[in-house]
Amino acid sequence: MKLKSIFPTGISGKFYLSNKIVGSKRDWIILMCVFLALIISVVVFDFVIYTKISSGEMYVSINRSELNLENLKTAELKKLIENFEAKTQKVTSLKIEPVIDPSI
Repeated sequence: MKLKSIFPTGISGKFYLSNKIVGSKRDWIILMCVFLALIISVVVFDFVIYTKISSGEMYVSINRSELNLENLKTAELKKLIENFEAKTQKVTSLKIEPVIDPSI
């Protein structure tokens, strides 16, 4: 059994009540369905975020006493600072001569 025999005007014709290219009723149904889906998805997203925040999963607080400066890699930071200082010295040592305009 073919679908054309069940739906002679087509599936979209049965659902939207017309096979027209532009149909205001069909367009309003599509818009309402899209907005309803967006509203439901926003509500679900807000609920998930609310439950994560209320359970404490989203934000973890750390006591200031637990923070250690030992976690910083001071040797690597010193190498990085020395690298930047060397680059600034190279830039300052370069002399840029004024460009002479050949059209004059």
